[in-house]
Amino acid sequence: MFITSETALAVWKSCQITGVRAASAAEPAEVYRAVQSLGMNLLVVEPAGKSISWIKQLAGAFRVSGAPRAPETLRVENLS
Repeated sequence: MFITSETALAVWKSCQITGVRAASAAEPAEVYRAVQSLGMNLLVVEPAGKSISWIKQLAGAFRVSGAPRAPETLRVENLS
């Protein structure tokens, strides 16, 4: 899970990395559907207008829906 004020840019850059399927979602049901249908393995969340408890619900939905692990080749410098 990645929290940023630039959701679209973060999703686009992340999807350029082999093995990463990033998506953004605002509702727990959207998170579940993205993992199940798209194979999303990186959830990008924009915190504007969301409470901390809501962001925790999104993270919980991401974990519960069986999110795959990030590829081992993923390094932080690849996102810059």
